[in-house]
Amino acid sequence: MGGAITQWTALHAPERLIGIGLVGTGARLRVLPAILTGLETEFGKTIDLIVKYAFAPGADQTLVDGGREEWLKNRPAVAHGDFVACDRFDVMTRVGEIRLPAAIVVGAQDQLTPVKYARFLADHLPDAELTVVENAGHMVMVEQPAAVTEALQRLVNRCC
Repeated sequence: MGGAITQWTALHAPERLIGIGLVGTGARLRVLPAILTGLETEFGKTIDLIVKYAFAPGADQTLVDGGREEWLKNRPAVAHGDFVACDRFDVMTRVGEIRLPAAIVVGAQDQLTPVKYARFLADHLPDAELTVVENAGHMVMVEQPAAVTEALQRLVNRCC
């Protein structure tokens, strides 16, 4: 969701930004229909499914459990709305218009926004640096925070 908002802002109000950090995202964020339906009909079970695919295999179980607890704090209607917004997001044909320096970070085992999404961004953004983080899934910022911080720090150093 954050990556979609960042890209939208970069396209519609670039003067408000000096660079963009895109972590675990893509130029299009399709969501499986079963997830959209499940968030309305079987919230807990669907959250379990999302969490299963959000972390890399072998991730620290305390991180996985904590992620699940945080997800379950959402109201089902809010979570559903977020995922519908993601599903409708598509800037595939416009992402090349973004001219800001960009840090693109993705977990090597991300199953929700896979590495190919990040590579598409890196290939289409003219001033992008791609960092693929090993031993991390979609929750790369939780699983490997130091690697994400380093990538974003390099962006700050380039921008400021």
